[in-house]
Amino acid sequence: MVMPHQEQPSDVTNVSCCVRAHCCTKQLRPSAELQEDVVRDMKTPCLPNGATPLNNQVAGHMHGKGKTKLGFLQWHDNAVLKPIQSPPRGQREVEFYQKVFDVNCRNSVFINMRPLVPNYLGVIECPEVPGIHYLKLEDVTRKFVKPCIVDLKMGPITYDPEAPPDKVAREKAKYPSLAEVGFRLTGMRIYKHSIKKYVTYDKQYGISLDEHMMRDQGLGVFFNKAEGLRKDAINAILAKLQEIENWFMSQSELRFFACSILIVYEGCLSTLGNSCHQNGMNGAGVSLDQDASPTHGMCNGIVQQNGTPDSSAIQSKEVGGADRHLVDVRMIDFAHVFHTDQHDENFLFGLRKVIGYLQQLL
Repeated sequence: MVMPHQEQPSDVTNVSCCVRAHCCTKQLRPSAELQEDVVRDMKTPCLPNGATPLNNQVAGHMHGKGKTKLGFLQWHDNAVLKPIQSPPRGQREVEFYQKVFDVNCRNSVFINMRPLVPNYLGVIECPEVPGIHYLKLEDVTRKFVKPCIVDLKMGPITYDPEAPPDKVAREKAKYPSLAEVGFRLTGMRIYKHSIKKYVTYDKQYGISLDEHMMRDQGLGVFFNKAEGLRKDAINAILAKLQEIENWFMSQSELRFFACSILIVYEGCLSTLGNSCHQNGMNGAGVSLDQDASPTHGMCNGIVQQNGTPDSSAIQSKEVGGADRHLVDVRMIDFAHVFHTDQHDENFLFGLRKVIGYLQQLL
């Protein structure tokens, strides 16, 4: 049984750090090796000036928590800052984003993938704490009034070919139902109209769901089945998932391990009126969040790497037409991408399980 927990709003103090953008073509390996050691003994890591802990985060490392206490941040221009992991994972993810968004790229696999991932906006360093670097990425939730978000880690195999035996054993033990379910629900956040609050479910809730529970108690809960199933959002998301499946079927160059699909839909049905701006309250069963809206600001930093335009030159990718702000679906987390000469059947298995569950909900 997943015990309820209460989330308290945090008081955030921005430490006076000079934030600068630097060329990402240089090797980050030496500083990345220091990154985890630098902050291991810190009570609270230094925040870049103008950054706060990411408000809409549903999974992954949280600021001030865990072994290194490094977590996702929201920068003052509303981009997302993701701490770069120790090598080889961090360097691999940076290089992957560079390849995808290199304006000189002629590889159709990478070019066709661009709409499926968050825009890459460079690398940020906080020089007050040497060795800490962040990927700067588009915040795909920014265009929503009340974003409902779920993170699904794809594939029954979540360890890469270089993983040592102990890592393989730990991954297999995390979620015994993974082989049947095909993906892991690592966190979700839903706006509930009945109470006008956000409700958050963490990874412990996700691993409590087996293949017979995932449809109704996992994805069904995410799409608000109890209050009125969001068939409009499901249909739009199915179309986006089909685009991802089509991309995977078109390429046999890359394999993705421990990669997630981030799904977002608009939770404020009127897009919506004053009823979508009330504060949260605590309750039993799951976490009821304090309602918080993103802060908008201007970006003073300039980031240009490998020919990638700065943030002012990259427009947010939005689904067109009537569902312009209804849904967004992106692939995220690329620290375990490997070359192959076959289709990525591991990712495709998980993706098709998600598609199947959503079709059953309809």
